Amino acid sequence: SEPVVFQNTLNPAPAQFSPVGLTKTLTGGTLAAGAYEYKMVVTDDGAQVAERSAANAADGSIAFEAVDLASVGTYHVTVTELGDASTAGHSDNVLEMDVVVSQRGSSLVCESAVTSGSLTFAGTISPAPQPEPVTPEPEPTPQPEPAPTTEQPANKRQAKALPQTGDDAAPLAAAM
Repeated sequence: SEPVVFQNTLNPAPAQFSPVGLTKTLTGGTLAAGAYEYKMVVTDDGAQVAERSAANAADGSIAFEAVDLASVGTYHVTVTELGDASTAGHSDNVLEMDVVVSQRGSSLVCESAVTSGSLTFAGTISPAPQPEPVTPEPEPTPQPEPAPTTEQPANKRQAKALPQTGDDAAPLAAAM
């Protein structure tokens, strides 16, 4: 008969990872809950393991749903703020972390260390530019109304065209 072999395999529960201490600060404005969105990407040797999205809370805290890391090893985590420089208060901070998962007894645990960037996504809102004061165009100076022309009544004009007594009658005779 063959000997019976018992093999015990330990499948520890995955380590749970979510970066802690992430905050959004805003200078020059009031931070509203959900005003800024963030993306966290977790990779293992360049292959994406997980991606999570989160928004800031009113107090500026940023909390991502935890990622399960089921294997011993080193993972790379990148956190960025979505949007670009045209977004008021945008931060171009890129947080990078290494997360080392190891086995301790029957559990997997993780430890993280920031490799670049900051846990704080700082943004500034500049005051809205004030429009240049517009100098109104000066009102045109009213021009005086031209004085009415003093036309002579029609009967007087005709009277000038007719020869008067004692005038030379030759032009009048020629016109007839």
